[in-house]
Amino acid sequence: MKKNNLDNPQEVHKVNIEKNTIAIFGNNALECLQLIFWGWIRNLKMLIILPGIPSNLRSTLKHIFFIKKYLQESIKEHKASLGNHKGLWYEANEETIDLTLKFYDHHIKGKNKSIKYYKNILNTEKFEAYVKKKISGHIFALLKDLHTVRLTDLRQNKILINRNPINSFVITHMENKYKTNYQIRWVLSRWWLFYLCVYYGWLFKQFFSRGITFNKRKKTYKISKEATWDFYGRTLRDDILIDNGKFKMNDILMLEFSPQDPLRAKAFKEAMKRGFDTASLPKLKININKNILGFLFFYFIVPLRAFFQSMKQESYFLFYIFSFHRGCFPVEVLMNSFDIKYNLSIVDINDITTTIILNKYGAKNVIFHWSDLTSYRSYDQAFIAHNIYFAWGDIQYDYHSATRFIDKKVNIGCIYKREYNKAAKNKEGIITQIDGFKRGKKTVTFCDTAFSDSFVYTELFFLEYLEIIKEYCERNKEVNVLLKPKKGEEAVLRLLKDNVDQYKKIRNELFSLANFIYLDPLKWKIEDIIAISDVCVSMGMNSPSTIAILCGKNGLYFDNTGNIYHPFSKKYKNLIAFEDKDRLLKQIDNILNGRFDCRDVISDREIKEYDANSDDNALERLRENLYRLTS
Repeated sequence: MKKNNLDNPQEVHKVNIEKNTIAIFGNNALECLQLIFWGWIRNLKMLIILPGIPSNLRSTLKHIFFIKKYLQESIKEHKASLGNHKGLWYEANEETIDLTLKFYDHHIKGKNKSIKYYKNILNTEKFEAYVKKKISGHIFALLKDLHTVRLTDLRQNKILINRNPINSFVITHMENKYKTNYQIRWVLSRWWLFYLCVYYGWLFKQFFSRGITFNKRKKTYKISKEATWDFYGRTLRDDILIDNGKFKMNDILMLEFSPQDPLRAKAFKEAMKRGFDTASLPKLKININKNILGFLFFYFIVPLRAFFQSMKQESYFLFYIFSFHRGCFPVEVLMNSFDIKYNLSIVDINDITTTIILNKYGAKNVIFHWSDLTSYRSYDQAFIAHNIYFAWGDIQYDYHSATRFIDKKVNIGCIYKREYNKAAKNKEGIITQIDGFKRGKKTVTFCDTAFSDSFVYTELFFLEYLEIIKEYCERNKEVNVLLKPKKGEEAVLRLLKDNVDQYKKIRNELFSLANFIYLDPLKWKIEDIIAISDVCVSMGMNSPSTIAILCGKNGLYFDNTGNIYHPFSKKYKNLIAFEDKDRLLKQIDNILNGRFDCRDVISDREIKEYDANSDDNALERLRENLYRLTS
């Protein structure tokens, strides 16, 4: 896969796009709306860099006939990816975290009255995490667009952007650091009252659509959890806590947050079918009880106070305030209807509003992680604020600890080892279920991962990875070569845009090879596949190979995206982590021939950092800790 060379900052990618005005709005949907109306009034031809207009905003605008026509005729979307520039995705993430901290310290800390007010009325420092999380998301979205502009012919185009402190701060940083000049057309924000009307329109809609109930008796639960994983996995199951000892079905309330998500909706329906008590947060009625005056004060009066504080100098901050109240509202409705002691969160990159409202009612938000968190310092993993974090080992938490608002960390060990050990004892049973598997032959499993041209792992990287699998199959006809995909065939085809034909060609060539075996991701779980494999190869610096290593198996990584941040990519380049295809394939051969073993180079101390406990009792520790907390 050809990458642009960042060592040459003057290298420009030719995109051959006409000189439309580029609209840049970060992740602020209201700024996007303002720029669209601004362009419509002036009949501008505008270009928006993908992922483009937020889907919920787009669906609303399509119902306004004159804007619908403008969207169709005058706004184009430009496909671009930081992943096409080697190392830039990681650099942008590091930049985002650094700029968020600088902006907060220089422009907000000690100056913004709203933050002090929210901290006081909510009695928490975690509101600061919420603000930093929102700022970081906006900054990263700006950086993606601004890097795209400077590295392509788009740098000749004018940029339309709202004038506010964050946008000005980021553009100044980019121009100074990369010695570039953007052609900026600043748009003054005059939409303060509109922001307020949108919020109160949404709030009144909540009351009318949900309905009300009076003094509903609160039922108590030890744990609440969003139904999301279903009940068919080995380790990650929605009934993961239930052992019919410490936790029984009636101890847990299963929640639905996103009925529009097909997989989550399916998991929620399955929880109902299995007899769990359930609550759909978007559909819960508002319980009118002794807390109602405080409830009304927080959602009707407090945002109005923030509005008058922020509308002049900090109008951009209103978007965060109104988004905060919208995020808090369904959780507050939940806590006003049920007594919940702890929520087991499955949102590992956000969930701050949930934590704050749970804490307001004396409950706690806890999480355990389910993947390797040391790939790189992602802005997504920064500024999270759960109360308790159950980690595999120190490094999985400490890698991001400088930017986290966690009250307590507890090491429990790698959660996958129990099911891996069960699978290792049942290798023959697993093998008999795999069509085409040759007994007595070596086995190599390749694991792909999520990809998108809006992500570091692009469509081209995914296709390159498939080509490597094909080449290995052709070279090693006596080896069982397994592909354990993260997503099914339909999902892959949806993700691919311009490369569907190339994918189908590679796929057909793979399926024509006698030693290639495709594993249905809905049927096969990673614990089973690692157990029957001699080596696991991950696309990118991702979890399957890390889990394999922690389970005592060999794991390798292929990543030529410029990731120098994972501890293994730094220390074990060309031993465990590879940018070069031929070196990767040679190391697989070395492993199969007994000339190399990952545990010969990775020390016991390093393993312990990733997995604090050598046994396979991680989930028992999770249950035991939660049982003590809820008893």
